[in-house]
Amino acid sequence: MARKQMVTLVTAGIFLAGCGNQPQSSATDSPGRGGFQAELTHPSGGLFAKQKFSCDGKGHYRIESFSTSPTVLAPVVVLDESKNEVLQWVPNGPAKQYLRKKAEPTDYICIFVGSMRAKMQNPIGTKVIDGHACHGYKGSDGSVLWSDDKYKIPVLASDSNGTPAIQLTALIEQTPPSSLFQPPADYTPVADASGIQAPGWQVKENH
Repeated sequence: MARKQMVTLVTAGIFLAGCGNQPQSSATDSPGRGGFQAELTHPSGGLFAKQKFSCDGKGHYRIESFSTSPTVLAPVVVLDESKNEVLQWVPNGPAKQYLRKKAEPTDYICIFVGSMRAKMQNPIGTKVIDGHACHGYKGSDGSVLWSDDKYKIPVLASDSNGTPAIQLTALIEQTPPSSLFQPPADYTPVADASGIQAPGWQVKENH
């Protein structure tokens, strides 16, 4: 059930694929301008209530997810483009472990970062939302995305029914510390995700 929820999240949350996007820049190009941190909420619900996205402007990206359920431990996932690696761990999880693996195009964070670089199709105009200058795009399924012009992150998105799916609630235009893109010092590496349960989250068992 949990895996099905994750698949649903990726399909609905990374709505940019539905707007007909194709990545246009190389893996060494950073979307946006410089480092920043953003907080995205999911008003319509789903597995995660909100996510924090961080970028240092030097090819390091981090997504920290916050679950809507007390039985789900949400992940932290980091992409290091210089090494083509993904790190993932569960904060305050039962096992203080992290996984280091080769980045794959199907990794959630790779899809998200790739979508920020994508050449958007079906433009619907421009407007300012909560102080953010945005361009809007409409997907073939009727979904709508308003993307921040400077950092290329979602400011507001709705699904094909017009239901809000993603909303930018905070943006800090400041480069985060390098430690944010590393696992905690007391975590040890593992060769596979058996102790972490890839793609990076773990379901608690109720006793």
